[in-house]
Amino acid sequence: MDAQCDWGEAIAIIGSVRQTVQFFVMRLCYSRRTFVMTFPSQNQESFLFAHVQAFNFFGGVPARISYDNLATAVKLAMRGKKGEKGEEKGRKRTENKTFVAFRSHYLFESHFCTPGAGW
Repeated sequence: MDAQCDWGEAIAIIGSVRQTVQFFVMRLCYSRRTFVMTFPSQNQESFLFAHVQAFNFFGGVPARISYDNLATAVKLAMRGKKGEKGEEKGRKRTENKTFVAFRSHYLFESHFCTPGAGW
């Protein structure tokens, strides 16, 4: 079971007040089953909490989750070295230590997409 995960932004009316909210989305790739949860900000505490809630909702943990180089998971994304024919050999990423500990606890693999690639 693989999943895709990202943050988004929306306008919500809460208690008759129009406000901007941040939403966490995790979607299972095969079934397209989707979990969405809103937060006041895109911080790491919300990011990890939303993962746990998504795992509970799905009844398990995906084997691999794809991300779009989220700051809450990745500290740095640098261009990789050029190959013999000038093609780029991927990107080097340093995952946030807290995120590494979190995914090590839940035993899932992280996959990071190329920024701007339209995943």
